[in-house]
Amino acid sequence: MDGLKLFGYSSDTGEFDSRYLKRPQINRRKCCYCKTVLTADNKTLDHLHPRFLGGTVTRSCCLDCNREKGRLTLPRYIIWLEAQREKLSSKTDEWRKRTTQILNAEKLLDQLYK
Repeated sequence: MDGLKLFGYSSDTGEFDSRYLKRPQINRRKCCYCKTVLTADNKTLDHLHPRFLGGTVTRSCCLDCNREKGRLTLPRYIIWLEAQREKLSSKTDEWRKRTTQILNAEKLLDQLYK
């Protein structure tokens, strides 16, 4: 039997294995982070765990969020979003967008690793 699986990593080998991830619910019409309605012009697929680290699980995502996340893992993206939000004054549209992104990224994280 394998050891503890945390964030897709096996404690036995220490290597990432996407088989240990759960598949979250998919909404292909909205960005999984900011909930922007996706069109042919802004729709991309985001690897929730970066492809260069062996990630295979993807979600529909807007081009802006996908560019922001880049090669970050989901936990590091949440940390980056929180840092960006701290720079903003509260209750602005950009602050609300960052808050939405954080909440949705945390929800994805919970769905993936429960």
